Amino acid sequence: MHIHLKRTSQSTLTDQIVQAFEDRIRSGLLKPHTKMPSLRNLSKQLGVSLVTCSKAYERLERKRLITRIHGKGCYVLVESTKKIEDNSDLNWQLTIVDYLPRAQMLKNFQAGFQEADSSIRFPFHVSAINEKLLPTYEIVREIKKTDQTALSKYSPFQGDMDLRSEFVNYFKREGMNVAVDQVLTVSGSQQGIDLVARTFIGAGDVVYVEAPTYAGAIDIFLSRGAKIITVPVNEEGLRLDLLTKLCDQHPPKLIYTVPTFQNPTGAVMSMPKRKHLLEIAEAYHTIILEDDTFSDMYFTEKPPKSIYSLDTAGHVIHSKTFSKVLAPSCRISALIAKGSFMNRLLAAKSITDLGSPLLTQRAVLPYLKSNRMEKQLEELRLNLKKRCELVQTMLEKYAPPNISWTHPSGGLNIWVTLPKWVDTDELLKLAVRKKLAFLPGSVSYAGEANYNELRICFAFLHDSLIEEGIMILCELISQYLESRPF
Repeated sequence: MHIHLKRTSQSTLTDQIVQAFEDRIRSGLLKPHTKMPSLRNLSKQLGVSLVTCSKAYERLERKRLITRIHGKGCYVLVESTKKIEDNSDLNWQLTIVDYLPRAQMLKNFQAGFQEADSSIRFPFHVSAINEKLLPTYEIVREIKKTDQTALSKYSPFQGDMDLRSEFVNYFKREGMNVAVDQVLTVSGSQQGIDLVARTFIGAGDVVYVEAPTYAGAIDIFLSRGAKIITVPVNEEGLRLDLLTKLCDQHPPKLIYTVPTFQNPTGAVMSMPKRKHLLEIAEAYHTIILEDDTFSDMYFTEKPPKSIYSLDTAGHVIHSKTFSKVLAPSCRISALIAKGSFMNRLLAAKSITDLGSPLLTQRAVLPYLKSNRMEKQLEELRLNLKKRCELVQTMLEKYAPPNISWTHPSGGLNIWVTLPKWVDTDELLKLAVRKKLAFLPGSVSYAGEANYNELRICFAFLHDSLIEEGIMILCELISQYLESRPF
């Protein structure tokens, strides 16, 4: 396991070691029972004193992340009475260095997608749309009609030309001036973010992200060795007043933002703030990565136009997902960029996978060509609004008085804030016992986290389970708050 210590950082070496191990443990890269490096080996590997390593392990113990077994060493904590297993036959693997800083997406989302895992009955943690609200039957029908040559040949690296042309038509309807050679088809928005990071972010580069933000983006930027600086979010999105002050001290290489129905808070950046953010990017010659996953999912009023639509100098790279509202397993998204940015992103795509699968591109193409997608979106917006209002009503009826939550005007999620002393990581462990899961707020922060927040998605569960699930969640929160009075 590689830990990169920044000796000129404002954070102490102890702080950095603690954060590195905490990220790996909380995201599941270091699993329960895993033996930690000895103090002597860790000290030698990192080039720091034994005292520094000892202080780091003591803090990890106080956080209840590791435990010391007399005569055996330190292990990742197991929250049960199970005896620590001796996997000495495999312990040699720990000598092989990896460069993964954390993998929160793996830990917090895989259970909701694994058919064999039926333990979670109320998967509020999965920010996706229920299958009954998606046109999956029609997509499958299109796959059956797809020319068999889609199975026998590769897609062009940049993506199927016909599909990219339909993307261009969509973007033009959204007020974006886009040419077909400025569009790159990618396998989901996660790959889009990863390609941007692979292309433009190296060790020590400054990346600004919202706090909180999309956990998958944090995983990617950390994997590139970026110096991540967080900026708080309010009801209008990124706090640009704070961003401007920070940029003077730490000029950015990239600013990552979800300006429309922000993940996880649901905030919407106003048009004046979008213009201001673009001015900041122009002043510092930096890249804006605009993650647009939810803009089609507004309930009533259409959100402001994209930042990309305002950009004339090529500062904005726009990421747009299409498969989330059509067929998530197709993993179809688009990256838009001008000038040499697109050439470099295309090179990164070719290195990564030689192009997205042609079959899935051809499967969604007829749907995009027709007017069916717009009709689908109109129905989806009505259903999402109804589900969101149902959850809001249930929270108002059953939630304890000392918690609050957002009232989004679109998207898939509601952001819940509990009293400061609450640890939603701990609350989640109790929830799982009741076959319920949510996204603990800590995973949405890079660095110092808020542990008293959580995200619930109202779009993934079957209708019949939403009310029951929210009642169970509210009861669980009430019991948790009552059990620890101050």
